[in-house]
Amino acid sequence: MEKKDVFISIIGKQSADREIETSELYTNGTYYMQNGNYYIAYDETEASGYKGCRTVVKVAGSDKVVMMRSGASQSHLIMERDKRCVGEYGFDNGQLFIGVTTEEIKNHLDESGGELYFRYQLDFNARSFSKNEVTITVQNR
Repeated sequence: MEKKDVFISIIGKQSADREIETSELYTNGTYYMQNGNYYIAYDETEASGYKGCRTVVKVAGSDKVVMMRSGASQSHLIMERDKRCVGEYGFDNGQLFIGVTTEEIKNHLDESGGELYFRYQLDFNARSFSKNEVTITVQNR
């Protein structure tokens, strides 16, 4: 599968301290397959708070999602179903190492696009920080 230009919709829901925040990002990006994994790549915008950064989402079947952000604010989160992984998350004042426990991954991607859903918890110093849900939809432009 060759790289193709796509329209990407990302809807995220984060709950922390009894507050729920929903974010939506609609952008253009690229979609491709390499070594049996799907990749979704896009440039962040001012609306996402990460202007000047590039995000690449690697989808390895139905058990693993890796989110990598490069640029001014860097992060690397590994989400494996039913596992706790340690990830890096970039903030303005430096990097933070956080625990990422993935509860669910639903991969409905194919060569023409589709939808990816994953739900995970973040913890810091073994204390739950937030619960998160992300739905990424990839469509041909």
